[in-house]
Amino acid sequence: MKDLLRKAASRLTEPIPEFNIIYNTDLKFADVSTDIGFKLASLLKDNPNNIAQQVAQELKQMNHQAVGRVEVLKGYINIFYSQNYLEDIYSKIIKEDSIYGSHPKKKFRINMEFISANPTGPLHIAHGRQAIIGDVVSNVLTKAGYDVQREYYINDSGNQIEMLGKSLYVRYQQICGVNAELGENSYKGEYLIDLAKEFKEQYGDKYLKEPDLKLFKEFAAAKLLEQIKQTASKAGIKMDYYASQKQLENESKDKEIIGFLSSKGMAFEKDGALWAKSTSYGDDQDRVIRKSDGLFPYRVSDYAYHLDKFKRDFDLLIDIWGPDHHSHIKDVSSFLQFAGYDKDRFKVLIIQHCRVISGGKEVKMSKRNATFITLDELLDDIPRDVVRYFFSMRKPETHLDFDLDLAIKKSMENPVYYVQYAYARINSIFKKAKELDIKHSGEDLDFARLNQDERDLLRLLVRFPNFVEISAKELDPTPIVSYTMDVARSFQSYYQKADKDRSLAVLCDDVNAREARLKLLKAVQIVLKNCFDILGISAPDKM
Repeated sequence: MKDLLRKAASRLTEPIPEFNIIYNTDLKFADVSTDIGFKLASLLKDNPNNIAQQVAQELKQMNHQAVGRVEVLKGYINIFYSQNYLEDIYSKIIKEDSIYGSHPKKKFRINMEFISANPTGPLHIAHGRQAIIGDVVSNVLTKAGYDVQREYYINDSGNQIEMLGKSLYVRYQQICGVNAELGENSYKGEYLIDLAKEFKEQYGDKYLKEPDLKLFKEFAAAKLLEQIKQTASKAGIKMDYYASQKQLENESKDKEIIGFLSSKGMAFEKDGALWAKSTSYGDDQDRVIRKSDGLFPYRVSDYAYHLDKFKRDFDLLIDIWGPDHHSHIKDVSSFLQFAGYDKDRFKVLIIQHCRVISGGKEVKMSKRNATFITLDELLDDIPRDVVRYFFSMRKPETHLDFDLDLAIKKSMENPVYYVQYAYARINSIFKKAKELDIKHSGEDLDFARLNQDERDLLRLLVRFPNFVEISAKELDPTPIVSYTMDVARSFQSYYQKADKDRSLAVLCDDVNAREARLKLLKAVQIVLKNCFDILGISAPDKM
């Protein structure tokens, strides 16, 4: 519809400024509305309503199949889909089934890097939100036609890994009967006690007096990474590729960064450290690239890692980071631009933290980990579908309160069960029709047999590809969540009316109406299932 409006407006002026398409919640106002009249008003030096009238007239003259009634109200153009278009979309849904809503394949590769938690402990709920959003956004980008690779960057080098090895050694000493104490900066979670027991089972007391700290840190990091992978799988996430900071360092990629900046005259000595002239290429401050002790800070590996991703021929890099990494965006972005890459080829989604709420109060403590609730613990108590849906319900940049009391409810109050009930109820209708030997085909829909509620339900189904596009463009799962709820709500309202009035029931006595309604519900079921697939939740046959 946006292309049609742009074409209609081009008969008045060019170029056409960016304008909005509005998908109305209340369909009595229109299927779609647009503010193009307001956007063109200043260019054409006329009031928005007059401009909207002119664009609407051009649109009508185009006689496009999709456009039915066109109205102008207070500067907005309101467009209703034509009956023929709705019938064609119905046929398209039935024919395409699971691929309905998919956009044409694009020769455009996206690297979606998310989770990337240091392998120094279990995934906590903040990681969980990042993981689910990363997975859902990857799904919607794939549905939008992009070639997406899900990637995990393993921070398996540096001070945190060194401390992990030392912490494991202390726990190993303790289970061997030695009176050893964890340091102030040690990892204190009880998960290290389990790892220490595993270490002792494998090596006995061989390393009690002469510890091999390299072995301790590698043992712990490998075991914790495996646990992270298992937790991700439990959450319904499968990564395509694991990149390693340690491997990049072994390949001297960090030293190559130093050499590159030095060769460009962008490095200088100060206070015994080596600094990059970051402000010369757009950063807000100069950055240390080699510390006074000769070690490289984390940013150097990060520079090398992102260059490595570009060298693997990705057109766009999308990173999902926590709010504590916000200041790092300018750092990495400025370096990549200096290295010759367009700034628009690197995007970062900052995912705000979430709180777990129970009884109106925040749940803060984990028995196993002392300072945080793990994603594993959440998934043990709450079904995966609920966890995934709840983490997707709010925009990534906003805080989320995960309501445990609501999450455990198996009722229509729980939004996950609400949308899944819609799918299951449709399935129960088809099951009942089969029991009654009522046959129906998926061929052409007799639109005239549908009442207004049923027609409105079909009108909603037309929007699915548009919401895939919106969600992909905004890198945000919430448009899909909202759309799924709209379709489920429209069906549930229709179902409740039919439950009270036999003439409105799907399996009514009127053969022609019954046939049309069964066909419509098949299309509704297909669209709900496709939404569920993007969100990574199940489509239950019964509930």
